[in-house]
Amino acid sequence: MNSKTLVKGLKLSSVDADFESGSGPEVTGRVLDLVLAMAGRPEALTELTGSGVAELRQRVD
Repeated sequence: MNSKTLVKGLKLSSVDADFESGSGPEVTGRVLDLVLAMAGRPEALTELTGSGVAELRQRVD
């Protein structure tokens, strides 16, 4: 799974590090959970919040 394509059009924001990337509906969480979600790991999605989570969930499934 291509993580760049998976999160295209979404804004990723970390709550535990100085990390922010992209633009669009926001997906917020710990860096580890963001990385796992970008790798296509659906179990990480339960730890994420924001208006972009539903879209990311559709892309991962």
